[in-house]
Amino acid sequence: MNGGMARRGWISRLVYTMILRRILTIASVTIALAMTYWLRVVYDHGHQWKLAITADGRGYYGYLPAIFIHHDLHWRWLGSEETKIVPAEESGNFVVPSPNGGTVDKCFAGVACVMMPFFLLAHALALAFGLDAGGYSPIYAASVSVAALAWCFAGLLFFHGWLRRRIANAPVAFIVTLLLFWATNLSFYAIVQPSMGHVYGFAVIAVILWLSDRWMEKRRWVWMLCFLAGLLPVIRPT
Repeated sequence: MNGGMARRGWISRLVYTMILRRILTIASVTIALAMTYWLRVVYDHGHQWKLAITADGRGYYGYLPAIFIHHDLHWRWLGSEETKIVPAEESGNFVVPSPNGGTVDKCFAGVACVMMPFFLLAHALALAFGLDAGGYSPIYAASVSVAALAWCFAGLLFFHGWLRRRIANAPVAFIVTLLLFWATNLSFYAIVQPSMGHVYGFAVIAVILWLSDRWMEKRRWVWMLCFLAGLLPVIRPT
């Protein structure tokens, strides 16, 4: 009888832990989405959407409208478009002269690569619904926020999978993953400054860690490891 009671108690604790983990996961995702919506749509009468693409993130993001919308990497179009989100005196401050007399974006293109699917979806929606399709309107800013959150949550999943193989206690691994998001700057870059490279670099590192275990076990996914190892310094070289 004691053995049966102990077994039932263990099962009850397991079910309780699984339910609690699911509740905390859903709550964290909901809170992050709500905070993003409030910051970009509600706060400051909705003007904060412009700050989704800010600081160095303007240089990272700039490749996307330059290539897919304006078809011009000489940046002649920048003054008429980027002034929708920054003052004219700040527009284009990430573009520098090149040795051949042209101009280049001094930022690396890795962040643009991982944002690209979300950007292309936003551009398709802008064209379909007759919105401003110049690359610097609210729908494009929303695509940047969604990209950062999606990559962040994917990185957390891979990190948790990697950590779970090293920590036998599942609740501890889950709490560590949860704290990695809420108790570090990761949540800030995912929600407040989604155009910066930090979130995307974290996600790629998490996938590399997860794939490294698979490679050590079965010598598989080496091509993906090589690709991600090359992508990482292009996202954030420092």
